[in-house]
Amino acid sequence: MGFDESSQTSNDLSEQVPAGKSELPSIIKKFDKYKIFYWSTAHISLDNPNSMNSDSEAAIYCYLNGQGIGRMIFYNFEPLPASKYIASPWNQLEIVFHINRFNDIINIVRYEKTLALTLNPNTSYGTLSTEDLEPVGEQE
Repeated sequence: MGFDESSQTSNDLSEQVPAGKSELPSIIKKFDKYKIFYWSTAHISLDNPNSMNSDSEAAIYCYLNGQGIGRMIFYNFEPLPASKYIASPWNQLEIVFHINRFNDIINIVRYEKTLALTLNPNTSYGTLSTEDLEPVGEQE
C-alpha cells in the first residue's frame, strides 16, 4: 500500500477552507544550507529594517544553492503567529515554532538531508520535513 504525500493533511485541516473556495496547493521549498540566529535582546526586523522586533527568540534561515528560500522563526509566547508566505520581495516561507521546539528542530537540520519547508496556505500550517524517504537506522 503506497503513501501519497501530496494528499496528506494534519488532523483534516482542509475543513477550514471556506465553502465555495478551492484549496491552494502546498508550497514546498527544499534547502541545503542554513544559518542560525539566537538573539539575546531586541533585533532589527527583516520585514521592516527601520523597526526593532523583540518578539522572536531565534531563527534558522534556510538556503538552496545560496539563495534564501525561507526561515523558521521561534517565539516564546502563545498563541503563536501564523506561518506564512512572504511573496514580495523575498518569495520565501516563514514557518513558526515555539522556542521549546528549537533543540528538536536544530537536531533535524544538523543530521538529516535533504530537507524542505512546507506551507499549506489554506490553513497556515507549516512543516519541516525530509524531502525523500529515509533509510531505517541511526544516522543512516
